[in-house]
Amino acid sequence: YLHRVIEKRKEAGSQLDAGIDRIFHPLIQSLIAKRNYIMSLHMLEKLEHIGLSNDWLSSMKGLSFMGIGLLPKAKALLASVPSSSLYYFQSLEALCIIAWVEEKFNEADMYVKQMETLAGHDRKTVTFRLLHQRFTTNHMDDTKNIDIEAVSEVFGKCVELNGKKQLEQLVSFMHKTENTVLQQKVSKLVDEFGYVPINMPCSEKTQENPLLYAAHLLSQQKYPEARKLYKQMINQQPLQDEIRCKLAATMLLELKQLLATKVALYPNLYNLYQAVTGLHSTLEYPSNPSV
Repeated sequence: YLHRVIEKRKEAGSQLDAGIDRIFHPLIQSLIAKRNYIMSLHMLEKLEHIGLSNDWLSSMKGLSFMGIGLLPKAKALLASVPSSSLYYFQSLEALCIIAWVEEKFNEADMYVKQMETLAGHDRKTVTFRLLHQRFTTNHMDDTKNIDIEAVSEVFGKCVELNGKKQLEQLVSFMHKTENTVLQQKVSKLVDEFGYVPINMPCSEKTQENPLLYAAHLLSQQKYPEARKLYKQMINQQPLQDEIRCKLAATMLLELKQLLATKVALYPNLYNLYQAVTGLHSTLEYPSNPSV
């Protein structure tokens, strides 16, 4: 519908409204919230030349590149968002999370201070300060007023960016806190990403269990090793449909990760990436393993 409106306006030679990016913002934000970063980049590329504000484009593209792991591009775009922009605060949040994962704590502290200057000591800013304290000193002074949604958001981004150390600190914090809402949200993210805490596979019990150890390899993004282990299990138990599904899901995950690094450069791979993503989500937690 919006595409048709834009085409009609172009044909009529009329200018687009100055705030037209606000029309598209909910659409792109929903794609980013659902972690459909390739689709958001695909949409943004199509929308780039219709008069949208540069700061909005930079912010949305930066968040999308961050989601697929292209951090140099993400940081350059997010850092270009001016302080006068409506999207400056969320760009600071993203830059802060990247700095935590890269263990550039002086940069992260600078971003938190800028957030505090903008928003004072609201719950989200206080939460980022507490998380910064957690990542730098491994403790928090006060967690009574912590923003659960902010912690959940940071946890999800750390999983995407493979911030192993930060994830372990957040999981440890989750276990210590008595906040059941936070535990439920983080547990949901753990299930969604298939994340296995690093300290879990250190036990002999886990290493003796091939399925648990394969899950550990996947959490470390060691996809070829996990694939080989699943193949060994199939050779020993050829009729295990669940293991076959896990092997297929692992192979699709390898292909998905490869395509994610290529599709921004080669947009014609987008449909293939979507197909692989759909297949992977179906096989990762199959309701009927025999399918």
